[in-house]
Amino acid sequence: MHALVREIWRNAVSGTARTGTVFLIAAVLLLATLGAELSGVRGILERVAEFRDSGATTLVIAAPVAIDGQACDVIAELPGVVAAGARRKAAVPLLARALPGAPIANFEVTSGFLRVLEPSRGLGRGQTHGVFLAESAAGPLGLSPGKWMDTDSGMILVRDVFRYPADGRRGEMEYSGLSVSAATGRFDECWATAWPVQPELSSMLYTSVLPRIASAGEPPRVEQLNSRLGAESPAPELFDQRITRWAWAVALIGAAGISWFLIRLRRVELAAALHARVTRRDLRMILLGETLLWTIPLALIGMATTSGWAGLSSVEPAIALLLGGRIVCALVFGAFVGVLAAFASIRERHLYRYFAER
Repeated sequence: MHALVREIWRNAVSGTARTGTVFLIAAVLLLATLGAELSGVRGILERVAEFRDSGATTLVIAAPVAIDGQACDVIAELPGVVAAGARRKAAVPLLARALPGAPIANFEVTSGFLRVLEPSRGLGRGQTHGVFLAESAAGPLGLSPGKWMDTDSGMILVRDVFRYPADGRRGEMEYSGLSVSAATGRFDECWATAWPVQPELSSMLYTSVLPRIASAGEPPRVEQLNSRLGAESPAPELFDQRITRWAWAVALIGAAGISWFLIRLRRVELAAALHARVTRRDLRMILLGETLLWTIPLALIGMATTSGWAGLSSVEPAIALLLGGRIVCALVFGAFVGVLAAFASIRERHLYRYFAER
């Protein structure tokens, strides 16, 4: 075994094994396939994030003066539900003295409703007295969190500012102010956000409706907050149909081809060794050892690249490592398959033919 290790090292140092050359070629293949796959997945995740942040995963049930605020807030405790809260329109709008001709739509909401608007920020946690303004309402008035708004009914503290872009979602909240109210009492709507999309969310919302009161008016209706991007997450279809899903196969076939070509270039040397009574087993061990010298660094580079990309792109590390690890494993496996297949094709009796072909 010591003699085999020494021979492996001698071949690598002398250049006989072409370790440096094959390492560079395989590294280009690895980084190209990794880059294509990870970039493709990042694009899919961006599409999914757009779908989630657009309000497409938020459902609204409308039943004027027939929504139980407490029952609505409790929906947030169900599995898969991110946030839920109730809303009703206040009796009078907010009228800022600085813009008396532009009344701000005024809504009373439960504390859970604020988390529906911006769950990632945890909007509404802590103290909730004061008013929460939409960006389009706060901007013209020069207001920001902690400032006071002068209204026709007195000074009101601006507790926070929330985003509500005009991206297809219902428009009545674009220029609005929200005041947190106790969950007791009746509300007009219950909003709930689930992620991933929960098919049962629609039926969950009906539990917040007071049946006796609702039966006296229009029947409750459930609708998406924003239907522009459809009702279903695009993630499964985009992931299954992505072009780069075969990147691992490209890495495997490419690595096998590189190894095959490398070993076939040495067919005279290997056939001569067989003629000199070196056993096929020893030669196979030497070739596999030489392959380890460039596949191990490649595997480490591949996994380090994948981990770094996951950190920079805020992608779930487990997803990145699974996809990157599949490509790395395929490349390493292909390299050894190519070496073994090429060596199996070399025969001692073809030595003179190999020499003539060279």
